[in-house]
Amino acid sequence: WYSEFEVAKAESRPLTYTMHPEVTGRPARLMALRDLLVRILDNPAVAFLTHSELAAAYPQAHAEE
Repeated sequence: WYSEFEVAKAESRPLTYTMHPEVTGRPARLMALRDLLVRILDNPAVAFLTHSELAAAYPQAHAEE
């Protein structure tokens, strides 16, 4: 999961994760997800957005492309 974040960060693009109960419903996997979020939140450039917020912000941020 963290590798996906690093690639998205390097490409300056948004990233979404889809979490299914059969993946995150196990204690060890939930701990891994917590650790992932802690690592991602250490980056000051990261923002957590809803899909609606992303849809509203993304075209504005990339209007010059």
